[in-house]
Amino acid sequence: MTDYILRSELCREIHNDLELEELGFSQAEVATLVDSFLGCIQQTVSDGGRVELRGFGCFEGKMSRPKMGRNPKTGDPVAVDAKIRIRFKAAKGLAEAVNKSAPVRDRPGLAQAQARHMNRSAATAA
Repeated sequence: MTDYILRSELCREIHNDLELEELGFSQAEVATLVDSFLGCIQQTVSDGGRVELRGFGCFEGKMSRPKMGRNPKTGDPVAVDAKIRIRFKAAKGLAEAVNKSAPVRDRPGLAQAQARHMNRSAATAA
């Protein structure tokens, strides 16, 4: 199993799983459907709406406040404008299914992520 799936692979999986070839649908038509689906989510969130897919999750945009950041190269303060941040909240069923699918210790990259978190926690506590 791979750590990720590309859009083209997703389209191929949908095409094969639903046996759409038998119904006369090409993979290109499935790709158009996927693009339309994703475009609908993007447009709704861009317009300030919320897309709720029961059993999967919810996409919505949250407006962040303007803040002062730092240029990592020079350390100079930089004004960061307010912007819409995309938020996805997984549905309870999806979160449970993902957590049951593989033991946490077997997930790729988890050890590194946990180590970074522990280092960050120790640094802020000191």
